[in-house]
Amino acid sequence: MNLLEVNVTAINSRSGIILIDTNRSPRLMAVLKKIIEKEFGQSDFRYVINTHGHSDHSGGNQLFPDSIIIAQQNCPEYVRQNPANSSYGLWYPRNHLTELTTQLGGMKKGSPGYQKLQAEINARQILLEDLENGYRVTVPEKTFRDSLIIETAGLTLKLLYVGNAHTNHDIVVFIPEEKLVVTGDLFNDQNSFGFSINKMVDAERLIRVIDKIFQENREELLIIPGHDELLTSNDLFNLRNLLQERYSEFADRNSAAVTLEKMIEENGMEFALKNGRKLLHETERDYYWSEDELSILQQRLQGSGKIAAGLEVCKLAVEAFPNSALAYDNLGGAYIRTGEIQLAIESYDRSLHLAPYNRNAEEILKILRQQ
Repeated sequence: MNLLEVNVTAINSRSGIILIDTNRSPRLMAVLKKIIEKEFGQSDFRYVINTHGHSDHSGGNQLFPDSIIIAQQNCPEYVRQNPANSSYGLWYPRNHLTELTTQLGGMKKGSPGYQKLQAEINARQILLEDLENGYRVTVPEKTFRDSLIIETAGLTLKLLYVGNAHTNHDIVVFIPEEKLVVTGDLFNDQNSFGFSINKMVDAERLIRVIDKIFQENREELLIIPGHDELLTSNDLFNLRNLLQERYSEFADRNSAAVTLEKMIEENGMEFALKNGRKLLHETERDYYWSEDELSILQQRLQGSGKIAAGLEVCKLAVEAFPNSALAYDNLGGAYIRTGEIQLAIESYDRSLHLAPYNRNAEEILKILRQQ
């Protein structure tokens, strides 16, 4: 089922309903919940599984207080650190609703396109109202590190961690009896991924997980991505090969961001910054610096609650890429998290100066200046 372009998967079992991902709007998730209950003739939701912690896949968790909510062990902290109803989290749904309403004003009333867009606007309005009133962050209480297998009423739920990809806590849910694989936001469609392919991605682990699924099931599988049309086994196999091909381009390259991340984990932020700056100005060794990879590292740190470390990585990114709108945009977001609003405004101003089309910076500046 898909409302607000999010796929929600429900499986009926004798021990209760298994739900994979929840719509970001509790009110719209409540509509789906009633549809599922009517279809299955029961209202016992035994398990709720979040493929990752983004609010469009976990925002409806609050409707299932009696269910066992499950995710990878990095997910709960991410959900706590990124509440969908924060002022930072609300700017996108507010801005998107404004854009859609403006777009509707230029369409002919009564046309199929007008009616479709009006329905989306209504759904977006419900979402925004939900986030502004009564939204409760509900984190998964049962977690695992690498894999979790649950046997329930003749079904086997295989929850498999795929490493760093779309987030640092993405999982694939494989139910062999149903020939079903739910992939969250790992894949957009049969030709593209939900993440940038670079050295920050644990591509080899994701490939191993896909291979394991194919080894265990030779029959045709139904693949359910997070947002788009359903995929086939052949689609998944082709995506696996495409990932391997693109990732091979980075095989012999040394990523400064990956090295920095290892330094932070093993020796702490102070050591990492000192030695990271040495890498920045060193030309003898073959390290490459990437705006995208530094952005991913900052998001991982902040998503795991390391707010100060994320800010320092953003500062380093600005030092490495002084003319990057993305680097200053990320720096502004990091300053918001540390409560340094004036510095956030200055960073977003710089980002907007470098990229006048940066709507993200423009809209957040409006919010910050209003506050």
